[in-house]
Amino acid sequence: MALGLFSCDKEPVIDDDVPQCIVDMINDFAETAIIDCNPTIKPSVISYRFQNEIVYAFDMGNCISDGSVEVFNGNCERICVLGTIIGITECRGEPFDNAVKLEVLWEK
Repeated sequence: MALGLFSCDKEPVIDDDVPQCIVDMINDFAETAIIDCNPTIKPSVISYRFQNEIVYAFDMGNCISDGSVEVFNGNCERICVLGTIIGITECRGEPFDNAVKLEVLWEK
């Protein structure tokens, strides 16, 4: 069984293995993400394999100049914030570029 989430442009299907708190966070994020600025980088939620666990990156897109990406673990704990005005690229002491993209769970 899969859970459908609300999105302005597409309705992703979320596997049952995505923690319910992440599903709830995606629903909230989809309702509050800035989507009317026609961004070149759209707001999204993407799962990654990083440091031997699945993590979830909530990307604000580039509607604001100092947008960020909040990364949460499977317990819905924020493990880092990437980007921002100073361009943070590491998460828990490791470049997030080492993360392996798994699935786009939601995007504008």
